Amino acid sequence: SGATIAVDGWLVTVSGFRRFEKSVLAAGGNLVCHHENLLDQQWHDRPTLPPAASWQMPVENAGKSLAEKSRDLAAYLDAKDCAAILLTRVDSVNWLLNMRGGDLPNTPVNLCFVFFDCESGICLLGDKSRRQPVLTPDIAVAPLVQLPAMLGKMGDGRLMFEAASLPKML
Repeated sequence: SGATIAVDGWLVTVSGFRRFEKSVLAAGGNLVCHHENLLDQQWHDRPTLPPAASWQMPVENAGKSLAEKSRDLAAYLDAKDCAAILLTRVDSVNWLLNMRGGDLPNTPVNLCFVFFDCESGICLLGDKSRRQPVLTPDIAVAPLVQLPAMLGKMGDGRLMFEAASLPKML
């Protein structure tokens, strides 16, 4: 009771934040969201990520090509009256782009986000040099710090934030 708890807004989903906030408020506390990880500011000897190990899944294994998944996603967003979606779930990003990687031990995924706009297509948000093996002309790349500017350019278009796994949505 009376405690204030801070969370890193990049590391929790909107629905997860709401569930956590409900619990904290019920206990008499306060939950605040920061735009940066406060622990990262203190972690000066943080180990570097392992060398990039990204690879493309063959379409035979992935089920659909990137182009097919992009068309399906655009149709889904259109049906929901949305102009774009921000994908932050690792499984959804890797599924959409038919890619896998070695960013986590024992889990073949790449750690990055995707901003998909029905007009301009896919923009992978992350380190371009780490994703080079999976990049195609259909995938733009930008550092994550550019996300607020990208969102600001949306104008009146509605943005969907991923609340469920993308394969289940489509």
